[in-house]
Amino acid sequence: MCSSFSEYGDCALDQFKCANGRCINGTNACDRNDDCGDASDEIGCAKKNGKTCESHNDNGGCKHLCTDVRDGYYCHCRDGFKPDPSNPFDCVDIDECAGNNTCTQMCLNTKGSYLCRCHEDYENNVVVGAMTGKDCRAKVGAPGYCKKKR
Repeated sequence: MCSSFSEYGDCALDQFKCANGRCINGTNACDRNDDCGDASDEIGCAKKNGKTCESHNDNGGCKHLCTDVRDGYYCHCRDGFKPDPSNPFDCVDIDECAGNNTCTQMCLNTKGSYLCRCHEDYENNVVVGAMTGKDCRAKVGAPGYCKKKR
């Protein structure tokens, strides 16, 4: 179902990724119980006996992802998106910049993700690990740049 990173770790292939980042057993999605704590495992559920995601060659009407379950199917979203509260078959972009993000200076929300930007006279110079592209440092020779003394 999903294999994307969440604050609870990686969801296994047989798990459902809740909108709050939690991973639950995939069989608990669309069971009419709020297993996620935010009801996201019940959004976009289509209880149609015998119907599957591909019954009408339309991905179950889901705009992003569709997964078959015992009594029908459910719609869920790609990383960087969450279920649209006004249309359970659609997804809306998550504004990663609105909450806590890992950018040290400026955050630019993009469709399904975000980018970190630096102020003038600063540059993004981290190129490895989790902070890649997220840490701004003063450019050499710019105001605020400090040379290390030997």
